[in-house]
Amino acid sequence: MSKRMTLITLTILFPVIVIVSYNYWSLSCGRCTVSTFYSLSPPALILLLCNLVALAVLWGFKLKRQQQVERQVCACGNLLHRNWRYCPCCGTLRRQPASS
Repeated sequence: MSKRMTLITLTILFPVIVIVSYNYWSLSCGRCTVSTFYSLSPPALILLLCNLVALAVLWGFKLKRQQQVERQVCACGNLLHRNWRYCPCCGTLRRQPASS
């Protein structure tokens, strides 16, 4: 299994293991019943929301990095210097960043 697949698997399994562990502890202490064992408690919801926020942040960083790399590479595949306006290999105008 590749390193990326391992990280994805751990990212998915970790919250599930924590939620089941917390619910098992709650069941043992009498704080929940068998019918509510697989429901999401407030700490489980917080954990799930934190994971979703972290996933969104990582996805945003990846998109930003991808856009930066796309602006530095010409359509012909040549790597462009930051101050170059034209590609030295094919002569095409550099793609301009989107104005904000």
